Amino acid sequence: MNNTAYKVKDLMIEAVNRGASDLHLTTGSKPIYRIHGRLEPYGEQKLFNHDTDLYMQEILTESQQAEFLRRGELDISYGIE
Repeated sequence: MNNTAYKVKDLMIEAVNRGASDLHLTTGSKPIYRIHGRLEPYGEQKLFNHDTDLYMQEILTESQQAEFLRRGELDISYGIE
């Protein structure tokens, strides 16, 4: 069961609707969109560890998860229908 404040697919759809080039998901921060070079926080709730862990499991391959855990960050692209 996904008990997060935000669903990752909804965040991605919002990114497209806003014309964002990036979506930053960081524990302890609100989701942040990069729109025309500016960082714009989204929503009222900050992300918790369980939120970002669920997002990681949902959108990353096992090798990407391992890379993220090794480096502490990861830059990927992710497509939605």
